[in-house]
Amino acid sequence: MRNRSVKIPIITDWIAWTPTGTWTTNTTYTGFYKRDGSCLSVDIQIALAGAPTSTTLQVNLPVGFVINTALMTSSVATSTPLKAQGQLLDFGTNSVFIWADFNDSTSFNVVCGGSGSTDLARTSVNATTPITFAANDRLRILISNIPILGWKTFKNVVL
Repeated sequence: MRNRSVKIPIITDWIAWTPTGTWTTNTTYTGFYKRDGSCLSVDIQIALAGAPTSTTLQVNLPVGFVINTALMTSSVATSTPLKAQGQLLDFGTNSVFIWADFNDSTSFNVVCGGSGSTDLARTSVNATTPITFAANDRLRILISNIPILGWKTFKNVVL
């Protein structure tokens, strides 16, 4: 019998990981990531026990993963949304849709559609935008198809 080489997609199960980001005060990050060929997907929840750090929210990819910017249409943060969907839950009152924008090769910005009179303006999420964050507020964001430097879609296997 003759050996032959076939291409098999590289796909992993979800792997638990603890994300990190610019919010550190009163903030607990939990997450999962998985590989789907040459791309990374992440599922992140950010839970608050009080007001978070007063800065724009940026979240880091798992350590060692670098975004392949050559496969992005632009590497300008405000013009390159990642394929993301998310929701911010204002404890007991509202929810706001959020998404992710490219920040740099190892992190992303969390953004929303604004608040109050600027509902359609692209706005970075921070401690007071689009709401004043407090205890029991949560954010959840799922990002897929983040191209990772050095990852291939398939691996060759000899049968």
